[in-house]
Amino acid sequence: MSSPCPALHLSRRVLDKTLFRIVQRIVAAPSGTKSSTKRPVHPLACDVAKYTGNRCELPHNWSPDHDVIVASRSRGGPSLDAPSGALTDVAERYRLLVEHSPDTIVVHAAGRLVYVNPAGVRLLGAGSEGEIVGRPISDFLHPDSCGPLQARIDSLDSEGSVSCPTEMVVLRLDGRPVDVEAVGVRTRWAGLSAYQVVIRDLTAQKRAEAALRRAEEHFKTVVSSLNEGVVVISRTGRIESANPAARRLLHIGRPADGSFISAFDVPLFDTDGNPIPRNNHPVRQVLRSGASLGGFIYGVEQTDGTRAWFAGSSRLLNPNDPDSAVVASFTDVTAQRAIRARLEFEANHDSLTALPNRAHMVAGLRDFVASATPGERIAVLFIDLDDFKVINDSLGHSVGDVVLKLTATRLRQALGPGDLVGRLGGDEFVAVLPGNLSGYEVDHLVDRLHEAVSEPIELDGRTLRVDASIGISTVDAADPRTAEDVLRDADLAMYEAKMAGRGRSRYFTVDLRDRMRRRLEAGQALFGATTH
Repeated sequence: MSSPCPALHLSRRVLDKTLFRIVQRIVAAPSGTKSSTKRPVHPLACDVAKYTGNRCELPHNWSPDHDVIVASRSRGGPSLDAPSGALTDVAERYRLLVEHSPDTIVVHAAGRLVYVNPAGVRLLGAGSEGEIVGRPISDFLHPDSCGPLQARIDSLDSEGSVSCPTEMVVLRLDGRPVDVEAVGVRTRWAGLSAYQVVIRDLTAQKRAEAALRRAEEHFKTVVSSLNEGVVVISRTGRIESANPAARRLLHIGRPADGSFISAFDVPLFDTDGNPIPRNNHPVRQVLRSGASLGGFIYGVEQTDGTRAWFAGSSRLLNPNDPDSAVVASFTDVTAQRAIRARLEFEANHDSLTALPNRAHMVAGLRDFVASATPGERIAVLFIDLDDFKVINDSLGHSVGDVVLKLTATRLRQALGPGDLVGRLGGDEFVAVLPGNLSGYEVDHLVDRLHEAVSEPIELDGRTLRVDASIGISTVDAADPRTAEDVLRDADLAMYEAKMAGRGRSRYFTVDLRDRMRRRLEAGQALFGATTH
């Protein structure tokens, strides 16, 4: 029956490179002359003879002090006719191989140890081989390893058979267990069937494996307990693993087959709400450049139609591996983003009507003017409710607030989607109309605003009617006035309309500004005269 593991392959596995080169030199030893010889040879030299294709002849009454004849077969190794020096050299080299091997080499026959090399003496914690040789092999085996040993012995059914490497546990003289890997060869010793075993100490390897397992368990524990989502994504986009936080945040479960969806199939949105192209996916960016990407914000559509927002970072799992996957981590910033958006909204909008406030309107007007094409006119309407103070004083501020909110809604509905309407405060509103409207179009829109504002208001069994005075100022990109100047001029036009009666409108003119200045100066002069 052929050996399950070739002997030469065995030598490469269990011996270090230096010792294996010695075996190679033995195999390659040149043939000698035709004189027969008989020299003292280490008993294990018979194994070398088997490896080299020679035969090992032992007298029937051989003892460790007797001689061994190694006879050549036909493979160029030392022959019966080789000079005594050649055979002695073979024996000496093999003795050195065994005695100086860093691995333990033992021979057992009939259940007892008959040989152990110095490495084995050290492994078993003995002071000398005399403490080991002659004892039952079971004295040095953990009970759990007796079965595998017997199975290995049973598998070696012919001389020269070699077992495959088997892990087992041996016991030192002090009882301490040692993890080892053993390979056995069926041989002969003193004319008896025996087993030569090469044993490699796995203590350092097992310790390293245990440390690696502990590190992996620690890593898994840490990653699993993170509130931050962590996913590993292959170069094709497949999500290879996801920690519990990632599965919770992305609302993905672990499929029965252990696979996840492709990360590239999850639509992402930028901070403006625009879809991120698949080719610009953060993971694809990392795969293209190899550089880490961090600090980016993106949105993910949820199953309920809402959009969750995440702050993420991505990097190669192993930058030195051209086939490296990408590890992506992310935290849910939906709540923080909502808080920030609310604060920004409150800073730029009126709390009562939710319309843009004065700062927002000034900035919006400035942006409209800056982006206007040459010659494009922008109309600014300053809207003030007539006699609103009477409503507040007679019916209370709660009724006044209802009127203001309803007026804001009506103004929004009367204006187009590209127009901007806001509340400056009190009963004052402003509308900015881009689009280069003609004078006729502006007048038509102003009439529509008058109609919308003056619609009856049914409140607590009362019917209220309000009107508005509207001042109009136009501006284009070449106008030197600031946004604040334009609002002030529209305000002057509104006061001019209010002086003409309820529900009126007026355009701003430079002459109007002069008249208002003269009127103000006259009023100041009159006030000064009455105080003296």
